[in-house]
Amino acid sequence: MARSPVEPGRDVAPQSRSMTVQSANEELRTERRSLSLSVSCGIVLAALGIVIGVATGSQIILFDGFYTFLGIGLSSMALRVSHLVARGRRCAIPSVARH
Repeated sequence: MARSPVEPGRDVAPQSRSMTVQSANEELRTERRSLSLSVSCGIVLAALGIVIGVATGSQIILFDGFYTFLGIGLSSMALRVSHLVARGRRCAIPSVARH
């Protein structure tokens, strides 16, 4: 079992903390770029599949083109979640007053 570089109960040095935040931000940017590329390429492939399916009269290719839009929707949702995670929490969650 691998040991954590920071022992429990000890605070992380400010330099280490900033490097961790910096690497996390870079990872989020890379994730968003990858998801954006996935959505862009998916749109091109879906449109191409639909055009080829209509041109050849192949229902299988046409179905595949429409089915690709499902993957585009999932990638778009993942991209939106990535943006929300990167943005962080903007408002406080209201707490219930205890009497």
